[in-house]
Amino acid sequence: MALAALLLAATLQQSTDLRGGYDVDTYRLDLVVDPETSTLTGTVAVVAKVTAGPLASFELDLQDGRRVTGARQVTQTVTPTSPLSGTTLAFTHTNSRIRIALSKPAQTGEELRIAVDYEAKPGPSERGLRFGKTPDGKPWISTSCQVAGAHSWWPCKGENEHPEDKFAHLYMNVTVPKGLFAVCNGK
Repeated sequence: MALAALLLAATLQQSTDLRGGYDVDTYRLDLVVDPETSTLTGTVAVVAKVTAGPLASFELDLQDGRRVTGARQVTQTVTPTSPLSGTTLAFTHTNSRIRIALSKPAQTGEELRIAVDYEAKPGPSERGLRFGKTPDGKPWISTSCQVAGAHSWWPCKGENEHPEDKFAHLYMNVTVPKGLFAVCNGK
């Protein structure tokens, strides 16, 4: 009896987890780092294929304490430098989950292009994103999200809950003050 209840609970939880209804192909992060205010602002674009439609809402993960300031359905193909303009979408951000209401339900096989604008101002002991200084007083900003997950500092599909969804492309555009450098993996 207990096993049946556990299976039913797992099935109900899975059916309400909208992140299982799509497969991410591409993320694009456009970030602005401000060491003076220890703030990161940015836009994350997600290109995903719907695998279990119709999908009326799109969900991403983002640690509580980060502020989502906007969401939209991107009208153009997402490239490393393409505009991320599009139709504004309603959203909520609670319990580390961003739920974005799509303008119309997306069908199985359909490609979605969603952009989320956000801000992060982490505390000194938070994981994921850290602002600090070198011994000689220069700004040092780093990310380290092992265990915590990438959603500790940018909106994405939480890899801790959905390790099967490995994205194919990641583009990063980072703006930092003069004299600093942004270093990332890849090309």
